[in-house]
Amino acid sequence: MEKRLPEPVRRIVAESVDIVDRDEFGMDGEDGGEESDTAKTGIDAGEATTKPDRRDLPPVLDRLTARQFTFGAIAGYVGVAYVLSILVATPLFVLTYGYWNRQPRWAVVGLTVVSIGICLLFMSIANAPLDRSLLFPRGMF
Repeated sequence: MEKRLPEPVRRIVAESVDIVDRDEFGMDGEDGGEESDTAKTGIDAGEATTKPDRRDLPPVLDRLTARQFTFGAIAGYVGVAYVLSILVATPLFVLTYGYWNRQPRWAVVGLTVVSIGICLLFMSIANAPLDRSLLFPRGMF
């Protein structure tokens, strides 16, 4: 089927695409060939290979894998949104996610403020009841 396509389209269609970042899960490439350290990490030999830690995470959060944290964060977001509201759950999720990924504090605080602003924007423009929940059936405001 691919042979019938024009060459530029065939390159796009026939090109293999990885949805999963193989470096994140410690998987080697499909070709089995060895790459140099610079090709694998993108770091020159003169640069430091350890990433400076901005702050230490609690041992419970530090032991979680990315998959475990993502599952827990989504489950927590849905639970908090159902009980307290999306308006409360969204900034808590942004704070937790930024802290777990060791983002700078100014970025985490800034993104949290932006998330609250987006929720309030949806509430005002789209008339979305993001402040309603199980505990606040009529809304917070």
